[in-house]
Amino acid sequence: MDPDSDISYIPAIIGFFVAIIAIIASFMFLGGVVGMIVLIVFLMIALYIGYRLLSQNDG
Repeated sequence: MDPDSDISYIPAIIGFFVAIIAIIASFMFLGGVVGMIVLIVFLMIALYIGYRLLSQNDG
């Protein structure tokens, strides 16, 4: 796949919206403590995916 292609960012964009829905649902249905844990986990995953997407353009 061409590294300049915008198609490579589609999974990250879909994952972003899924993460927002998961965070909102966890706050609404599971409570604040679990919501904060889910928020931290999804932020760590988002940082990792962002790092991978940025580092793939270096090669």
